[in-house]
Amino acid sequence: MEPYIGRNDDEIRKLFIIGKNIKCLMYEKDVNTVEISRALCMSTGTISKICNGKCNPSILILGPIANYLGVKVDDLLFDPRNQKGLFE
Repeated sequence: MEPYIGRNDDEIRKLFIIGKNIKCLMYEKDVNTVEISRALCMSTGTISKICNGKCNPSILILGPIANYLGVKVDDLLFDPRNQKGLFE
């Protein structure tokens, strides 16, 4: 199934920003998708889809990811281009 069917450009942009934020934090913390997936009992495919902006993660998924990376969920939702959260 195509992950972007039924999504508008703004929704797609938000998914990519969330994924990019997670990837940047993973790089900073020297963590890979396998380590996160094992620690959180999630599939590596799910983590990979989130990191690549192909999956809309719920707060139930973002919370544990943020906790594992040592940040707040707000940090995952931050848009550096406009210095605001994605949903402000």
